Amino acid sequence: MKRCVLALAVATLALTGCGPSQQRTEAYKRWYGVRARALFKLAEEHLRIGQLDKARNKAQEALALDADLAGAAVLLAKIHIEQGKYKLAAQRLEAVREKHPEEPEVVYLLAVAWEKQGMLAEALSGYRSAHALQRENLSCVTAAGEVLVAMGRLEEAERYVADYLGEAHDEPALHELAGRLAMMNRKYGLAADRLAKACEIDHKNGRYIEALGRAQVLAGQHSEALDTFERLLSRPGYKAPAWVYSRMGDCHMALGRPSQARDAYYRACDLKDDDPGAWADIAKAALALHDTVRATLAAREALKFDPKHTEAVLVLGYALLRSGEAAEARRTLISWQERLGDNATFLCLLGQACQADGDRASARRHYSAAAHIEPNNTLPKTLLAGVGPAGGSTAPQAPGRER
Repeated sequence: MKRCVLALAVATLALTGCGPSQQRTEAYKRWYGVRARALFKLAEEHLRIGQLDKARNKAQEALALDADLAGAAVLLAKIHIEQGKYKLAAQRLEAVREKHPEEPEVVYLLAVAWEKQGMLAEALSGYRSAHALQRENLSCVTAAGEVLVAMGRLEEAERYVADYLGEAHDEPALHELAGRLAMMNRKYGLAADRLAKACEIDHKNGRYIEALGRAQVLAGQHSEALDTFERLLSRPGYKAPAWVYSRMGDCHMALGRPSQARDAYYRACDLKDDDPGAWADIAKAALALHDTVRATLAAREALKFDPKHTEAVLVLGYALLRSGEAAEARRTLISWQERLGDNATFLCLLGQACQADGDRASARRHYSAAAHIEPNNTLPKTLLAGVGPAGGSTAPQAPGRER
């Protein structure tokens, strides 16, 4: 009788799967799972505060207890990306994606790992797939746009990003990218509008404000650009780079305020005194103020740092000519003729120096060469007509700004 009862009990346990050994196994699995999730939470906290090694160790411990804990595997992939181990990150993420193909974060991070390895076509496809899985996540659109830029497909990138701007009410990065793309495609007014929107959403981002100022200068919105730069300069702790003052100087020059322009250019030189462009800008502002002595000194300073700086050559030649030093202007310009002989503005200036020095034949030759190089430019033709067959005179004309 006892044997029958025992056999029945064994049979029951076998059927129900509730034997002591299996119960212990399931209990251990539950305990391991709880412990793994706790370690994963610790890993997340370490990652949040930048303790990558500790985060990696805890995530590895979690996976050792529960190999199916996808969150720990993804966290490890993030650490690999942070540490530049992109191929390892991609391998880990591909393994997770096989089990969780519809998880947008996994697809997005895999695209990041591909992009970092230079696998741009795969990255572009990955970002678009991630966005399809999570339509409200416009960071996928921004990332895909950046990849299109890296692939040189600028117009396509601009159209692609622009399609989502209506949804990007709180996504300044997308508006910034749209503005940057418009800048790259030389649509400066549109760039200014889009960057202004990025600044409106994130008014504390100094990089966005700098980009807006650049776009406004290129769009010819000089007063607006000055307001933007002044806003930058008023930010607590902001240290303006030299280019900010240079662009402010350009705005003042465009608005007919050479004195303020000169001061701004000097501020740029204070920050970067070996910048030939800044010294050439000072020279141009000085010329506008009829200060030929300062213009000559500043132009020579520019050429000290860059002996091939075209604008400095032109300003120096013109300053000498304006100072009545025609022979010196001619000698100075001739020394650059071999390098700048195909520049119509340079040839016009050299012709004026020759004419002022009494050499009308050379002046005609240089004016004719300039007219041949730029047939639609009226200045060489005007100067050529002015010198006349008998060698009439004309006042020297200032060189235009190089673009």
